[in-house]
Amino acid sequence: MVKRTFIDRIFVAAQTVLALSVLFFASCVKEQDEGCPPDVRLYIKTDEEMAIFGSRGDSRAHDIKEWYSSIDTVAVYVFDENEKYVTVWHGGPYKSGVDYEVPLRTIGLPEGVYTFVAWTNRGDEYMCNLEELESLGEDFYLDDMRMNMAVPDDGDAIGNLLRHRHHGILERAYVSHNSILFPGPNAITLKPSLHKVNFTVTGIAPSTLGDGHTISVVDNNPTHSFRNEYIPGLDKYRHRHALTTDTSNPGTRAGDDALSASMYLMQLDDNTMTSVEIHNVNDPDEPVHVLDDLTGLIRTVYSEVGGRNVDFDERLEFDITIRVNTEFTVSVRINGWDYIRKDIGDL
Repeated sequence: MVKRTFIDRIFVAAQTVLALSVLFFASCVKEQDEGCPPDVRLYIKTDEEMAIFGSRGDSRAHDIKEWYSSIDTVAVYVFDENEKYVTVWHGGPYKSGVDYEVPLRTIGLPEGVYTFVAWTNRGDEYMCNLEELESLGEDFYLDDMRMNMAVPDDGDAIGNLLRHRHHGILERAYVSHNSILFPGPNAITLKPSLHKVNFTVTGIAPSTLGDGHTISVVDNNPTHSFRNEYIPGLDKYRHRHALTTDTSNPGTRAGDDALSASMYLMQLDDNTMTSVEIHNVNDPDEPVHVLDDLTGLIRTVYSEVGGRNVDFDERLEFDITIRVNTEFTVSVRINGWDYIRKDIGDL
């Protein structure tokens, strides 16, 4: 008797399922839906609805509502079993607690294996290279597809908060008679594709506050593949926001005022050496202070002070306080952890 390995048993089981499926669908008359399985609809869900990250214990409660309350459109791109582009479906706003269906019957896919990729809020800020690829008149594939942030000609976005962006992918789903038969669950799960950073700056001499200051952050990763992996070496994007007086967060020394600004940035876990610069508006080309690597700084503070690694999937928002102590040194606080006595050039 030949002893079957675990892989052999899995293969035999798969063959059995396939054979039963063939017999089942052989009796299905598409035009009349006689003998056909009930529709197994394809839905858009968020990672919170799918409970992938549980309660997001590291995040504030209001994060959940904030990250999913501003989805105005959802674009679902469809690829065949060879990951060749087939079509795109455009849907309207997403509302929490309401089933969001991708209408397979309307799309009308032949029986087969498909990969579905979803992006939210495609428009003026987030642009796909679909039209560019279609203009070539050739077949193209999932790995050819890109979603990028539209970089202005001057490379700056002064005071402009990015819209929320989300990504989801359902790979190699078997579709027959407008139903998703496997894998389960039958949903494209959306996850945030941005992080929020709340900056507070203290220690700038009160005599200079009247001149005004800005804080800028460079995104080195505005372009992502359809697997939501960043594409290095392409255009950079600079967020420049005015620092305004934060009366709810006074400075650490008498006479100091705390300045604050918030912004959304692309995924911080992409190792993109995201730099932070503080500028006086009267000399915008010469920064007052620089943090060379925001992502690395967050990782360092979490590991050396907090004693653990930061999970950028779990933590969507960061509070960062920059205390300007002298002309040459700063200290920072990230989510309540202080990191001090570092030369600016080392941060």
